[in-house]
Amino acid sequence: MKVSIEKQADIARKITITIDADIFDKAVKTQLARFSKNARIPGFRKGKVPQKMLEQQFGGASLKEAIDNLINEYYPKALQQEELIPASLLNISPTQVERGKDFVFDVEIEVYPEIDTPDLKGESIEQVEVEVADEDIDRTLANIQKRRTEFTESDKAAGEGDKLIIDFTGTIDGEPFTGGNGEGAELVLGEGRFMEEFETNLTGTKKGDEKVFKIKFPKDYHGTDVAGKTAEFAVKVTMVNQGTLPELDDAFAKGMGVDGGVAAMRVEVRTGLEREMQQKLRSSTRDQVFKALSEKYDFPLPKAPVEEEIDRAMAEVTQQMEQQGMSDAKDVLKRENYEAPSKQRVKLGLLIRAVVEAEKIEPDNDKVESRLAEMAGSYAEPEQYIEYIRGDENQLNQIAGGVIEEQVVEHLLASAKVKKVEKSYEEFMTSE
Repeated sequence: MKVSIEKQADIARKITITIDADIFDKAVKTQLARFSKNARIPGFRKGKVPQKMLEQQFGGASLKEAIDNLINEYYPKALQQEELIPASLLNISPTQVERGKDFVFDVEIEVYPEIDTPDLKGESIEQVEVEVADEDIDRTLANIQKRRTEFTESDKAAGEGDKLIIDFTGTIDGEPFTGGNGEGAELVLGEGRFMEEFETNLTGTKKGDEKVFKIKFPKDYHGTDVAGKTAEFAVKVTMVNQGTLPELDDAFAKGMGVDGGVAAMRVEVRTGLEREMQQKLRSSTRDQVFKALSEKYDFPLPKAPVEEEIDRAMAEVTQQMEQQGMSDAKDVLKRENYEAPSKQRVKLGLLIRAVVEAEKIEPDNDKVESRLAEMAGSYAEPEQYIEYIRGDENQLNQIAGGVIEEQVVEHLLASAKVKKVEKSYEEFMTSE
């Protein structure tokens, strides 16, 4: 076998593979022999058909199968010999197919781009410093109290924290619109589930009250049919339930499954908030680092990984839409809408891989254990969760992959300009 490689573009290669004539001839004869065993030609016994007649009847099929077999055998050998790892296989075409001569075929491939060890020299990354304060714990406990509000029917005027049961009809220019009607809908004043102006108009109402009022939807309202338009609502209050907050005491803590009273509950709340904070801190830093990395480097992307990523993304969205009852999901999605983000993911994956290979990064076992313990902390039986994960190789590999990603981020941060920024817990956690 002879192999020559021609560079056609940055990542495009044409491999010409030449196989000796005797090997080619032997491959064709092997296929002819296979056909001869079962050939049925009038006047000849099975397996006794003359070679010339076999050539006439089965020569074409034997040649095709011999070519396929030789390509399947020698293409991988050529890759191994030349130490090539194809990212995309674009085309395979025989260029010399003649008995008695060498068999020659060309393979057009794309290889992975050569990337110098990526770094973030000269790039600025903002790293947030934040702590959980007592007021954050107070606010969280207050929210827990609200979720445990006890409601009793009342004839009093509705105020903040009270629950209304309402029937409503909304129209725009006299015509109903999608999502503008409701019957027996629950509305807790101050909860923010409805538009603020809608809730304001119902504050102070009593059971049996009917009101008609107008509301202008914001221009960026998520319902595109009503965004920027003015709607008129006719609302009837069928019930008012007055809300009573439970006392935040040891009995409340016990009812929440916490032994040790309010003090122990505060400790649990702090632990949970810190866990969420650490997760977002890692995510925030990672997103900045990877965005800066992707913007700094530019190189051609092989076609196959991009197409595979588009297929994966579309399959995921299709599945979600079908679970929501959309049977025509595949017809709705447009492939071109997934091209740009898929290219970004492939590009970032190649950059991360380049860092991992250059720095020989392997998952830090201590970090893997730490991440596993952190994940288990949100479960009622953390030890059972850890045991379950340890028995699932796929999930363990996912955790290890996440740890490698974090180690890549740490490595890249070492070359960047890191700016420390202090933020309160609430400001940080409510930011995008």
